[in-house]
Amino acid sequence: MAGARKCCCDSCICPDGTKISSDGTVEWITHTVDSGVITVVDHEGPCITYWVDSDAGDQTETGDGTELDPWININTVFADACIKHICTHQDSPDGCPKVKILTKGTIDYTVNGGSYNYGRNLIFEPWDVATIEVSVSGAGTVYGVKNCVGVVWKNAEVGCASTNGSGRGFQNCHSSIFDNCTGTGTGTDSWAHYGHGFIDCHSSIFDNCTGTGTGAGGYAHDYGTGFYSCYSSTFHDCDGTGTGVGISIYYSYSSGFYSCYSSTFDNCNGVGNCTSYRYGRGSGFRSCYSSTFNNCEGDGTGTGLWEGSGYGFFWCYSSTFDTCTGNGTGATVACGFDQNTDSSFLNCGPPYGGVCDV
Repeated sequence: MAGARKCCCDSCICPDGTKISSDGTVEWITHTVDSGVITVVDHEGPCITYWVDSDAGDQTETGDGTELDPWININTVFADACIKHICTHQDSPDGCPKVKILTKGTIDYTVNGGSYNYGRNLIFEPWDVATIEVSVSGAGTVYGVKNCVGVVWKNAEVGCASTNGSGRGFQNCHSSIFDNCTGTGTGTDSWAHYGHGFIDCHSSIFDNCTGTGTGAGGYAHDYGTGFYSCYSSTFHDCDGTGTGVGISIYYSYSSGFYSCYSSTFDNCNGVGNCTSYRYGRGSGFRSCYSSTFNNCEGDGTGTGLWEGSGYGFFWCYSSTFDTCTGNGTGATVACGFDQNTDSSFLNCGPPYGGVCDV
């Protein structure tokens, strides 16, 4: 048929000469934004499929990625030269299919993408299970999924916990799409510890996602954030919760969304709870300046011997707020909206706490 494109050009041939052709279709989403309202756009296209049935313990690979002999280590995906070429070569996806990774099994080790940008051409989705589950624990800084740039994750639950440091669910996974995903990070029992659900996942799409970060037991700092430094992103139907509980002698902060500036938030909820020995500051949304908020709620609670401050929306200046609610609870400061200068507000209010600066 005239004008039809076939997978017959160099862009569809791997470096070892393997010819790539599709064996099915895959679906993914993007977001369009109009006046702060996000619309989900569905897409479908051809794909080549690989299979992962992970064994526990970060095992040496024995499979070949087929349905009958699946890979037993999810990191084999990122080590495969052919997949890397399909998704990252200069003309991708010109003439080439997407890559779908059907995934199940026990993933109790860090998933490391290696920082290649896969251009949203690499898509992970569950295989005969409801969700892809990643659960990692250990000492020091513990990661669930890291360095997976430009990757599409569908129905994934990622959790990590550190017994003596920081826990980070998704780390440095920018330019990605997270569809119905959960990121959880817990850090405990250290001098300065942090828990982040999603961290450094900027320029991404988050749809129906939940980020939860908890820091507990630290002597210097207690930080917990649901989404941290995920700037220039779109968030649709997302919930972020940050919790900090400890004996800190310095300042401690906990936020649902922290430093997610230049973003669009549609129908999102941010909760920050911080209980500290001296200084506790909790914010629903903190440092999310130059953003658009539509139908969002921020709740912040802070408790401390010397300071307990709670903010719904804090330091989100140069932003637009439409039908938003801010709640703050704290003995020292209780503000629904604070330090949000040069912003516009429509149908916004704080039924609890005060509007300190609008």
